[in-house]
Amino acid sequence: MNRVFYTILFLILGLLSLTIENVSADVGPKPTVTITVIGMDENDSFEVLAKDSCTGFEPSEEDLLDIYYYKDEFPTELYDYNSDGYCSFELLGDPNGMRQISSNENEQEFTLYYYPPTTFKLAIVTEEGYIITSKAITRTRFDSNVVWDLSDVTLDKDMEDVGTISGDICIGEYDDCLDQKFSIGFDTVLSTVIRVIITLVVELGILFLFQYKLKKQYKIAAITNLCTQIVLNIVVIYLSYKIGLLGALLALLLGEIFVVLAESIVYVKYLDEHSKLRAFMYALVANGVTIYIGMYLLK
Repeated sequence: MNRVFYTILFLILGLLSLTIENVSADVGPKPTVTITVIGMDENDSFEVLAKDSCTGFEPSEEDLLDIYYYKDEFPTELYDYNSDGYCSFELLGDPNGMRQISSNENEQEFTLYYYPPTTFKLAIVTEEGYIITSKAITRTRFDSNVVWDLSDVTLDKDMEDVGTISGDICIGEYDDCLDQKFSIGFDTVLSTVIRVIITLVVELGILFLFQYKLKKQYKIAAITNLCTQIVLNIVVIYLSYKIGLLGALLALLLGEIFVVLAESIVYVKYLDEHSKLRAFMYALVANGVTIYIGMYLLK
């Protein structure tokens, strides 16, 4: 039985490591933050202030040409602006990838699509030169949505930490959000355990439908399924945080292919109560059903 375990573990770890290496490259999906600002005039300027990004320099005209800003002119009021250690993210000089999605009279929508900061503030610079900032925000997911509502705020002077923040984020500094991150992690572990149990029950049920009766055969199928599903779920969870849901779905599909191959090899060799063809067909049917279930539960 130990040989079964190590055979499965070796096959799955080796094959799935290729998936991690391929989809984790820089050409893969990047984290995104979609930001909706309510109560912002379309003539005002929007910017993200990143934690510990204060460089202390005033950009030259050549530097400004390299700034990936959504407007033709970057607000000069932010050159030396520092809000408790939060400074302009654009002035870091990296391709930060902010663009404006939509613009209405009283609502603006933006997206950060290339490595947005983990902890940041939102800021607008009015036509009169006033700077208004939000409270600190910390991302807890790969793709985040933030709504900053300023409809009850009169934008007639410099203000910090104003407006109402909502979305699938944490309001506060990184250290203030550890409890929320732990809660998300606990929910993820719990849902993973449930998925593994459901998959195990389904595959053993299908084994029964294939008229396997010996206790040894169920033990082999159970150990095999636990090994493959635990490794596969770890990979999918890791990639869902690294490259988002679409990347995780791709990893799930590729991983399931490797799982089918690994389980087929084990079942054909060790499920000897019936023919090798029946064992192979069981591997295909069982994994076909659980792939569908896994895709549904991953949503």
